[in-house]
Amino acid sequence: MTKTKVRACSAQELLDETLALPQEAFQWHMLSNDPLFERYSRAQCTAIISQGEQIGRQYASEVLSLGMGVDEVLKHYAIDYDEQTKPIAADRVIFAQYVEPKSITVFTDTLRKYQQYREVHGAAQDISGSTVRNVLIAHELFHYLEYRDEQTIATRNFRITTHRLGPITLKSKVSSMSEIAAMEFAKVWLGLDYSPNVFDVLLVRPYEPDAATVILDNISSVYHQQSLTA
Repeated sequence: MTKTKVRACSAQELLDETLALPQEAFQWHMLSNDPLFERYSRAQCTAIISQGEQIGRQYASEVLSLGMGVDEVLKHYAIDYDEQTKPIAADRVIFAQYVEPKSITVFTDTLRKYQQYREVHGAAQDISGSTVRNVLIAHELFHYLEYRDEQTIATRNFRITTHRLGPITLKSKVSSMSEIAAMEFAKVWLGLDYSPNVFDVLLVRPYEPDAATVILDNISSVYHQQSLTA
């Protein structure tokens, strides 16, 4: 099998192109990862994105009202926070993880490699390792809040109609709404002027430069395709 050639993309080009993408591009890409994405209508897609954003902002308001820093917020919610070195699990890189009910782990090798990447390539000088850590924590903290409110929060309970057969209607869970909400939560809570999803690309670059470029191009492609059908 012939390996698909990946376009050349320097560290600075990757950074510039990633930061230039609107938040909507990342949201559509997250939506496209749903197994039944092809069955969603455009109206359903925009509704999922809108509701995910609304939920993320709502929970960010709760945390902002505490008036605390990231580490203080973790203590407030009695989160069992840990940092471990190795981020490799099976065949993929893990930056951070949440384990029910109250455990959040950040893998510091990710932060170390990102810091080295910044120093060597002179890229992303305005995005520090501490910012990355906070974004990773914020994303996982949303999933804790989601677990806490699992009986009522829409990200756990929303269903979308994907099949109709006469009087029979089949509804499916929309997993991407949770990720859309988590990223909006992180963006609003931390006051970022860019999408936290940029780290889906930037944190992969120190491990696999070509893989980071492929992810970026996939995001751009999905966004371009949905724009054509608008």
